[in-house]
Amino acid sequence: GMVALERDQPAESEALLADAIRIWRSRGAMDRHAWDLCHLAQAQTELARDQQAEANRRECLALLKAQPNADAVPAVAALVQAALDRNDMIRARAWLAQLPTEKPRNSPELSLVRARLAQLMGEADAGQQIDAALAQLPDDRKHRRLRWQALSMQAAQACLVGQRDVGAAMRDRIASEAQLMEPEHRRQQRRLALLSAPCSAKGLAAKD
Repeated sequence: GMVALERDQPAESEALLADAIRIWRSRGAMDRHAWDLCHLAQAQTELARDQQAEANRRECLALLKAQPNADAVPAVAALVQAALDRNDMIRARAWLAQLPTEKPRNSPELSLVRARLAQLMGEADAGQQIDAALAQLPDDRKHRRLRWQALSMQAAQACLVGQRDVGAAMRDRIASEAQLMEPEHRRQQRRLALLSAPCSAKGLAAKD
C-alpha cells in the first residue's frame, strides 16, 4: 500500500491499505499499525473521500497518543504537511493544535512544519527558521527526504528575497537528486515542487 501511495496510485494504495487494516483489526493489533490509518487517509484524500480520510486521520492520531511513551509529534507533523500540500491552512493549524499540551520535543519534523508555516505566512524570520530546521537534520539516508524538503524551502526563500538564480539552481539540483535516488516516489517529487514553487516561472510571475 505504501509503495502504491509513493507512486501516486491512490486507488491501489487505498485497496491494499484497507485490506491490511482489516487484518490488523481482526487480530486486535491496530494499535501497533496506527500509521497505516494515516497513510490510508492520504490515499483517500487523493480520491476525494474526505469524510473517510478525516475519520482515519483522527483514529490514527488517537491510537498513537494512547501508546505507552507515546510520541505523536511525527504524526502531527505529517498531518500538518499533508494539509499544507492541499493549501488548507485552517486544517494545518487545527492539526498543529493537536500537539501534546506539555511542551513537545523540538523534533526535525516539527521544526520543518513551523518553518513552512512561517514561510507561507511571510514571516520575517522564515529564512532563519528554515536554516535552523535544516541544521537539525543529519546528512544521511534516514533523513534525506526531510533534508530535500528543507533545501527546497531554502530555494524558495532565496527566490522570495530576489536571489532567483541561486534559488532556481538549488531547486533544480534537489529535484534532480531526488529523482535520481528515488525515481518512483512521485508524491515526494510533487511535494518538493510545491515547496519550491516560488522559483517556478508561474511563481516568479505572480511575485512580479
